[in-house]
Amino acid sequence: MKKINNIFTALLFGSLLLASCTPVDSGSSLSNESDDTSLSESLSSEETSSEISSEVGENYEGIPTVVHIYYRNDAEDYTTYVPYYWWEGMDGKEYDWDDVFTHESGKKFAHVAVDNSEHQTSSGMSIIFKKKLQWDGQTKPDFFIDFSAYPKDENMEMSVWCVPNAKLEVESFLSAEDALGDTIDYAKFTSFQTINAKSRGLDKNVLPVATYWELYRNDEKIDQIEGGTTATFTLSADADLSDRYEVKAAFVSDPSRQKSMAVNPVELFDTQAFNNLYNYTGNDLGATYTSAGTTFKVWAPTSYAMSLRIYRANAPTRITGSAMDDYFLKNLPMTRGDKGVYSLYVEGDWHGRYYTYVVTNSGGTAEVCDPYAVSAGTNGIRGQILDLTQTDPEGFRDMSLPAIAAPTDLTVYEIHVQDLTTDDTWTGTEENRGKFLGLIEEGTTYTAGELTVKTGFDHIVELGVNTVQIMPFYDQANDETNPDSYNWGYNPQNYNVVEGGYSSQPSNGAIRVNEFKQVVQKFASKGIRVVMDVVYNHMASMSSSSFNRLVPDYFFRRDAQGILKNESGVGNDFATERTMASKFIVESVKFWAEEYQIKGFRFDLMSLIDDNTLYKIADEMALIDPEIVLWGEPWSGGGYVGAPKVYDTSLKNTNFAAFNDVGRNATKGNNNLNSTYGEQYGWLQKEPAHNAGTYEYLNKVKAMMSGQNGNYYDKNPLTRYNNPRKNVNYVGCHDNFSVFDQMLATNAHDYDLAKDMSLIANALVLTSLGIPFFQGGDEIMRTKVFDPTTEIGANFLTSHRNEAYVYDPTPTSANSGDEIYYSGNSYNLEASVNSYKWDDKISNLAYFELYQDLIALRKDHATFRLSSPQSAIVGGEVSSVGYDFNFWQDVEDLSASAIAAAYLGDEAPIYVFVAGRLYGDDTPGTSSATKQNIAWELNPTKSVYTRVLFDSANVYPVGSEYLNNINLSSYQIVVLERIV
Repeated sequence: MKKINNIFTALLFGSLLLASCTPVDSGSSLSNESDDTSLSESLSSEETSSEISSEVGENYEGIPTVVHIYYRNDAEDYTTYVPYYWWEGMDGKEYDWDDVFTHESGKKFAHVAVDNSEHQTSSGMSIIFKKKLQWDGQTKPDFFIDFSAYPKDENMEMSVWCVPNAKLEVESFLSAEDALGDTIDYAKFTSFQTINAKSRGLDKNVLPVATYWELYRNDEKIDQIEGGTTATFTLSADADLSDRYEVKAAFVSDPSRQKSMAVNPVELFDTQAFNNLYNYTGNDLGATYTSAGTTFKVWAPTSYAMSLRIYRANAPTRITGSAMDDYFLKNLPMTRGDKGVYSLYVEGDWHGRYYTYVVTNSGGTAEVCDPYAVSAGTNGIRGQILDLTQTDPEGFRDMSLPAIAAPTDLTVYEIHVQDLTTDDTWTGTEENRGKFLGLIEEGTTYTAGELTVKTGFDHIVELGVNTVQIMPFYDQANDETNPDSYNWGYNPQNYNVVEGGYSSQPSNGAIRVNEFKQVVQKFASKGIRVVMDVVYNHMASMSSSSFNRLVPDYFFRRDAQGILKNESGVGNDFATERTMASKFIVESVKFWAEEYQIKGFRFDLMSLIDDNTLYKIADEMALIDPEIVLWGEPWSGGGYVGAPKVYDTSLKNTNFAAFNDVGRNATKGNNNLNSTYGEQYGWLQKEPAHNAGTYEYLNKVKAMMSGQNGNYYDKNPLTRYNNPRKNVNYVGCHDNFSVFDQMLATNAHDYDLAKDMSLIANALVLTSLGIPFFQGGDEIMRTKVFDPTTEIGANFLTSHRNEAYVYDPTPTSANSGDEIYYSGNSYNLEASVNSYKWDDKISNLAYFELYQDLIALRKDHATFRLSSPQSAIVGGEVSSVGYDFNFWQDVEDLSASAIAAAYLGDEAPIYVFVAGRLYGDDTPGTSSATKQNIAWELNPTKSVYTRVLFDSANVYPVGSEYLNNINLSSYQIVVLERIV
């Protein structure tokens, strides 16, 4: 029997040729008829009789109630290896096997019966196999079990027999006999005229012998080779990749059972010949709307056939529950044109309608959402045709923002759409809770006793930041029908589509577009820019992505052995270096910048995006708006690449900046609170003797303050990363522990002390040269405590051991029951864990006001926003280039846990004095002092005055003047302006 991914190619191919029907009126963009409205009045008898979408055999129809998964590996090790599976829009979980049994062949299989009764809206489920309680040995990519592709019995139960191959890819079969039998290992083009195939058996060291090998083109046999373990076919002319090539073989072990495999062109993708033939330079991929008609174009050069389906309904019946929603208004074959682009022009006004492509290639036949779609219906299954001009709020194209001279003029506040408004303490409009409209709802407050504070949008405005970086809001692989669904969005599904789960109407794509435009407009009305968090380095799933279904293997990286790469840490890496992948990313960023007026982009795992793509993005953004800012994480999930990428190597001459994790870790420690090496402690937590023992942390904090990444005293031009506009300074972000939680964990849960330390940490960021960034909620001492007794909490504790921290206040008690569980990378915990608790603002209002003062201080003093590389005074040497920045550390009584800095810009000199931990150490001398005297003039005959601009401890009133020196206590920061 054939492998499952090829079994229906011929059966479904006929569906591409169904007759078209007359278009119907499409309605207006924001007031379309309900998707539940019966279509019977709109459909002709021809439509209802011939265009139903259920086109596979009866025993393949429907959603199974139980999925039996059978698994075999070479070692027959079913204790170490277990299944990990999930459904559409849900998070994965590790499961145990129900049983292990021995097949009549003597080979062992593991089995688990998956209850699918509560997942009847899912078209399939995804699975990987991995080592228990760890990620080693993980199969990749995730294997998507398409429910429509497997037969069901009379009880609607289905079976999938899974075997990982040598590349750790899961292959599935319909029976144990097929899973155990000799088969074809691969069939692939090695050039446009050569096809190689190889056999594979149960014993990976012994290749089975075929009785024959056959090559077919479009179902016609064109070559045959007798016997052997491998076969090489030579074509008489270059292959046309729009033809369907297939290798068939029968093996000596069972000559009656023929195996087949479509020929994969993956090894051609990086050849010049492929690029010459198929790289498309047009900018019109997707659905191009006019009121007279819409043109559809999609790049799929290795596909054999393509058809377009237009629907009135936004999602399939399995999502909507309406039997009519799988009827389509149009089902038309598309024409293959130059460069492998399929296209079709359909007359009529189709604004607001939904569409898909049905594609056939080496991966089989699939119905997919257009990856170039600009909007979609529920769960991103069907793209939407839109006249985007109809989705603009009034005045949207007339927005304006205060100009910035450089990225250092920004103060960046990171938010997640749901977090701001999901807690019960947010008292806004209920239907806006966790939605785009909740994010911008004005007038919300929280009251406790006699005190009332602003919440939500008004809180952000009151805080005074001028930039919000919003965690991903493109379409994600979430279940938009589930109001309790929560995810951070690093699971991209449709890059150019707004996430429907944040919309008031996920079923109406035009509504979601309009509502997010309202978000951008409302923030702009308060002078606040929107920076978009984008994740072009991977997708939620390779196997089920539209990209991979349209052009199998083109858009994802493999290594030299053909094994799927996973430097993203989530199962796949997007092949950004390939021409059409790069083209997509550049055009996608342009789309968001132009259509939604996004003013900046944060790139997740930026080191996985090739440099040429980033160059192009920088160039395009400069043309659209020179004030658009660009930054990212200068590392990958599989390895660390830091500051050199944006400073001294590939991106040196671009306007890309990077997160300064060196400054972050030096200030407050790294993100593993369970480290046995003390890495969770930074300069702030360490006592004076510790900081004096090694100046590493102190000197890196100094570097951050002076706009550098690294060690302040490093004079090597190749490693001295010295440019404020390329430094995004921060001490915490979404996937770190909150700053407050980290300070609690590293200071024996002294709450008052942790609050002071948290403030000092971000005060250092806000007074450093560079681009200041902090996580939303830091200003009210946000904490992310989770409940380990819930299913999701227990799963998080198991699978994210280094991203969970447990504090036991009574460690001598074996079962105290009062442990507190803190989460770091809490992307898949409930909204209740991640949400802002607005009563925290009441109890921490004084700290909120200090954050306000620090943000205003930065805004009011251009010295903090200097954007050119500055000189450093090292060993008495002062550079004459740029402006000077000075620390003094050689004063006799200045502790290693104190910093005294002079900012020497165009204004009067500004002094920033910071005290860390000044107590608790018995080392003789100044290190045991509880006060730190800092002098700016040692000559007692001179009188040099300063004026106080800020004091975190409110000891020195703002505006008061002081002569020559002041005293600081532990965890105090004072900012003064020298009076010339």
